[in-house]
Amino acid sequence: FSVTNINDSGSGSFRQAILDNNADTSNTAADTIDFNIPGTGVQTIQPLSQLPIITHPVVIDGYSQPGSKPNDLATGDDAVLSIELDGSLAGPEGDLHIMAANTTVRGLDIHNFAFTGIWLDGPGSDMVQGCFVGTDPTGKTVLPGNIYVTSGGNLIGTNGDGMNDFAERNIVALTGVFGFTNGAIVIEGTNNNVVAGNYIGTDASGTKALSGPGKSSVWGVFVDSGSSNRIGVNGHDADAAAEGNVISGNGGGVALQRGGQNVVAGNFIGTDVTGALAVGNGGSGVIIYQSGGNFIGTNGDGVGDASERNIISANQFDGVDITIGSNNNVVAGNYIGTDVTGTQPLGNSRAGINVS
Repeated sequence: FSVTNINDSGSGSFRQAILDNNADTSNTAADTIDFNIPGTGVQTIQPLSQLPIITHPVVIDGYSQPGSKPNDLATGDDAVLSIELDGSLAGPEGDLHIMAANTTVRGLDIHNFAFTGIWLDGPGSDMVQGCFVGTDPTGKTVLPGNIYVTSGGNLIGTNGDGMNDFAERNIVALTGVFGFTNGAIVIEGTNNNVVAGNYIGTDASGTKALSGPGKSSVWGVFVDSGSSNRIGVNGHDADAAAEGNVISGNGGGVALQRGGQNVVAGNFIGTDVTGALAVGNGGSGVIIYQSGGNFIGTNGDGVGDASERNIISANQFDGVDITIGSNNNVVAGNYIGTDVTGTQPLGNSRAGINVS
């Protein structure tokens, strides 16, 4: 199904492509929505009401628009996104709401929806790759928008298979709490999700914080009542180094609240993409609250252990804060309060590790 204009509805519109995809129930495989809108530069689609909920598997490929290109940099992000989904006119519950399994969204710039940017709901096993969510198409200006996950088994970012991993990087930011969300990426009540290889809270260069109203109250990644989710590196994948996230310049880094058995590994939390310079989160780098059995860092199994090391530095509160009701958590093999070399100070403003 091809999108050939920026109209809100009718033939060739994005809305009609979603409706046609949803109606294709006789086909059990994923369809494709591609873009071929005449003209050069960024093409802005502004829905005038909530878009249809996606109920049939589909690949929404913003990179199909002429002039677009995925990122090919290991450090920084030079993706060219030519399809902008601006939800400022979509109403109070606007978002791109996905309730179909095995759906992929890639190469879109998504912002200004009232509820969230992308909502992964329903059966799960969806992917968001190569998108800018909560920024403008350049990745340099923060705008309202985030990724909200209430289904399991999803992948946000790279799969670490060594094929186009950097092209799968998302740039995700959030200016302030809105809808029911308070993080750039929120995982609520679900399991087995992976967030890997993204820049969360920084611009596309990975060197500067994206600042905006209310950003001091926003977590980079907020996991609420979820279990067995992975934030960062597997350690066993072909390209584990590409799976680490930069989670910096937010109100806080990673919050694990209730649930348990989550893994936070191989990330730069509070530094720039080089791990050498401070881009601190306003609160703690990692906070664990009423959550048990989480693993922060290296599992020591002898496979990819170095790649599982977090750099947790330059944050305005604690590096790692383990609070009331949180038992059997492991913090191992990290550099906390240093740069990526482990030799230069890059201290957190309070404790390196605080257990209260």
